[in-house]
Amino acid sequence: NNPLSADFDKDGDIDANDLALFKSWYGQECGGVWEGGHEIDNQSAIDVFAGYTEITGDLTISGDSITSLQDLRCLTSVGGNLIINADRLVSLTGLENLTSIGGELRISSCDSLVSLAGLDNLASITGQLRVGFNYRLRNLIGLRNLGSIGGDLRLTYNDELTSVAGLESLISIGGDLAIQENNLLTNLDGLKNLCYVSGNFTITDNSELCESKVITFIFNGITIPPCNVGGDMTYAGNKEGC
Repeated sequence: NNPLSADFDKDGDIDANDLALFKSWYGQECGGVWEGGHEIDNQSAIDVFAGYTEITGDLTISGDSITSLQDLRCLTSVGGNLIINADRLVSLTGLENLTSIGGELRISSCDSLVSLAGLDNLASITGQLRVGFNYRLRNLIGLRNLGSIGGDLRLTYNDELTSVAGLESLISIGGDLAIQENNLLTNLDGLKNLCYVSGNFTITDNSELCESKVITFIFNGITIPPCNVGGDMTYAGNKEGC
């Protein structure tokens, strides 16, 4: 459904040849808008997007051969959802210039990813932020400039996540907050500036997170006016006796 607005060589496809032609015409490395969405399922397909600054629809990056996003370094905005599901991807380097996502950001089943470094300039997500089933992810460093999430924040089944460091700038969540089944998570310090959760608040089944820390976070922080949780609060199954 792509209208091919960037089909500079008029051959019916948007590919690396169009980027080369764009560079020869305009003499600059970054430029061009990809109209609509696209799914990238192998490393060579990422090269097609090299130089584009905006994608108006969804961008899905999913494939066993994808190991690097460096050719996306010109990208500043995704109008729809950004979904990353690539188990050999070791870094989000290449997304440093991304500042906004018009839909949700979902990072899941990226088994080689240890941090979210590379998303350092992302300031807002209109939809949800879902980070789950990333078995080597240790923290959320890389989201240091993220101030608001329009939808839910869901952190689930990240087996080596020890902290939520990286979310210190986050002030508001427009949907639910759910932190569940992160077996090595020990603290919530990275959420120290979170003040508004419009939906439900759920922190459950994090086996190394002291229940007392969750209670402190709730009653000495996020529920003290003007801060507020708009929905139900559930905390259970976390570590007792500490």
